[in-house]
Amino acid sequence: MALSLNNANKHKQSTALRDFVMKHLLIMRHAEAGSGLIPNLRDFDRPLTPHGQNQCATQRQRLIAQHLIPDLIVHSSALRTQQTAQLVMPRADIKLVASDDLYNGHGHDANDHYQHYLDIADRLAGDSRCLLLVGHNPVISTLATYLHGLSASRDADHDPVLAASYFAPATLMGFSLSDTGRFNQPDNRWQILFCYTANDD
Repeated sequence: MALSLNNANKHKQSTALRDFVMKHLLIMRHAEAGSGLIPNLRDFDRPLTPHGQNQCATQRQRLIAQHLIPDLIVHSSALRTQQTAQLVMPRADIKLVASDDLYNGHGHDANDHYQHYLDIADRLAGDSRCLLLVGHNPVISTLATYLHGLSASRDADHDPVLAASYFAPATLMGFSLSDTGRFNQPDNRWQILFCYTANDD
């Protein structure tokens, strides 16, 4: 006799199945940071503004709503990405890893460095099934465009093409990948899950 499942149980079952068979890569640009015109303040040391902190809180709630809690967050070693990672993480037990390479690549040719972002994710992922990368433009937006182009499905919430073309501060995009895949394989078939700017309703 078939069992009747209510909607909550169906959702829980589908979420458990998704988490069992898929890996997830979330990418996010740091939230709004203070001006680089402050005297004697290095770009590396720019902190988030109060508005940027609120953007992180908004995106944290979206991760919770999507039932995608990263077990690892890899962020650039710059202060603004470190603060973004700390404020966006939905739980206190999530592992945070700072990467100088994510910062050092952001000022160079984005077309040469988006693959480097994937290499870093692959190198540091370990057993992680849901990894969040917090980085900088222009590389993070170029990476989003690249992954979007490889996606097998483009029916994401909002407009992923528009959002991927230029990541405004705190833009967050989620992808899934088959369990057998590594993040940096050129033949990966990515699935877009969502794409949110911090101002989306």
